[in-house]
Amino acid sequence: MNSQARFFAHKMIGKMIGLGAFSLQMLLIAAPLTAQDRSQPINSEIRHTGTAEIRSVTKDSGFFPDRQPVVYWHDEDWKIDLLPLSTPDAAYELSITSSDGKMRIVKLPEDYSQINSISKTTNDKAIVIADINGKITAFGLVDLIAGKLIDNFAMSPPSVSPNQRFILYVNTDYYDYYNYRLYDTSKTPKENTCGYRLNDPEHKALDESYRGIQVYPRKGDQVSCSDEALKAFEDENHNLVSNVIWTSDSSKVVFADVKSGVVSLILVIMPHDDHDKDHGRDKDGNHNGDHDRPRTLIYSFVGTENVCGAVGPLGPTGCDNNNVKSIAWNGDSVNVTLVQANPTGPAIVKSLTIPIAKFVPLAK
Repeated sequence: MNSQARFFAHKMIGKMIGLGAFSLQMLLIAAPLTAQDRSQPINSEIRHTGTAEIRSVTKDSGFFPDRQPVVYWHDEDWKIDLLPLSTPDAAYELSITSSDGKMRIVKLPEDYSQINSISKTTNDKAIVIADINGKITAFGLVDLIAGKLIDNFAMSPPSVSPNQRFILYVNTDYYDYYNYRLYDTSKTPKENTCGYRLNDPEHKALDESYRGIQVYPRKGDQVSCSDEALKAFEDENHNLVSNVIWTSDSSKVVFADVKSGVVSLILVIMPHDDHDKDHGRDKDGNHNGDHDRPRTLIYSFVGTENVCGAVGPLGPTGCDNNNVKSIAWNGDSVNVTLVQANPTGPAIVKSLTIPIAKFVPLAK
């Protein structure tokens, strides 16, 4: 990983306290282990989706690189297996076997200390989620047909869509503020680069600081996350305060964010994929550029729905992941359970159903 990634990791370590629900996995502190415990792999689980059998590290198992379990993805087309380390100082490798029996070995980056999961996309790529040091997560994208790693960068623990195509994560990088990014594995690494540094206007350097499409915070007409575009948000104090919840068809995702003492639901609608690239038009005969990009809408809990505590000289206070108990999809609505502290009695629980029609586009 390049020097920017190492700087990213250094900055992230100092920011963990403010990273909210996404950071619970990153902040797990291991209890003392007996000698017998250390000889056993950390917890893993086997699940099935379609024809695939997947074995991955169980969520919240912590960081124990010396207890790496077996991790794999097996389906009728590909068998992707994590190979045991040849020596303690070696880099991890993947064994990739296609349905015709051809096998390739792909070396993963040396700073991948613990491999948590392998998943296959619909376009013959593999997503590798790894732990670097127990606080920083890494994402690797492998081209299964070419048998090589095609993208790699540091991120917060990501959320992968059910169809394995999209990855939502928080990229704080060297900025002192949140920005939520969406990576589309159907596109190239360059197509997943949303901006550039002032000294790289032609995007010649695929800078991991700008990998993924910025979905929030952003302006409604914003298409870039370049240095200049991001300056508008450098004073905003965003914080993720919920799990990330996908629809079963991977067309939408919703999560809760806090800004200035107000909880909001952030809804991201995935690209429509109806753009005819050969003719520059959509299937309905008209080309809408918005269909090529994710769309972001917001619903803020204000007024009687505000659960952020009393309003004082500095505004509403006390909002964190304890205020958002649950989020779930309910057809074209989102069910959310909020909790409001009550200094004179039991906490106040508010169960609300928010129709998608009540979400509003981001302001331009």
